[in-house]
Amino acid sequence: MKKNLGQKRIDMDKQKENLFFSGGRVDIEIYKEDGSLQKPFNLGCIELTLSREITKAQAFSRENGAKQKIAEIITDESMTLKMKCNDFSAQNLALAFGAKVESLVIKTGEDFPFGGKALKDTALSVLKAGSVGIIKAKITFLGKPIAGKKVAAVVYEANISMSGDLSLINDGDFGVLELEGSANATSEGYYTHYIVEDESITLEAIDRASKEAKTPSVAKDSVGGK
Repeated sequence: MKKNLGQKRIDMDKQKENLFFSGGRVDIEIYKEDGSLQKPFNLGCIELTLSREITKAQAFSRENGAKQKIAEIITDESMTLKMKCNDFSAQNLALAFGAKVESLVIKTGEDFPFGGKALKDTALSVLKAGSVGIIKAKITFLGKPIAGKKVAAVVYEANISMSGDLSLINDGDFGVLELEGSANATSEGYYTHYIVEDESITLEAIDRASKEAKTPSVAKDSVGGK
């Protein structure tokens, strides 16, 4: 009896270790036309969710009378990240609009493009929606758990677009910018999830190891990879 109670306590403690309640940082690196990556920046995410959709093909037999499934394979797979941000920087809005950030200086006395005159030299960031088409980016999540183990994740290539509505006039709450990243298959797969099992290993170390193309000493579960 004491042995059973001890085992139950161990099992319960293990379950507590695997609970998950987390915040964290989401960094994005935009792909240039030559395939290299721009300098990463923080999206300022307040929510991050991942969904995986699959389509299956099934084979059946009626050799024994009733229709029975005898085989099943995955024929189609897709992964999507949904991000909610409260950072309305020009960089983030450019992701939503499919735009390039351009600079424009309105000199004293000149007309603003949206009406009125400049009382002094004024710098503007200009985003022309749709001017760059599809934006591809690498997305890295570095978790900071409130409860549970530290995690990190990488989406190697995703097409970034706005999802939902962009509120320009708010009533009661701060505005939220919703972005969506539709993952593309790469030689590394779609998505890799890291769980820090050794507490002496920091997420910063994982980040450095990932950038140096080394394998970190953590449990690794790759989806869509070989």
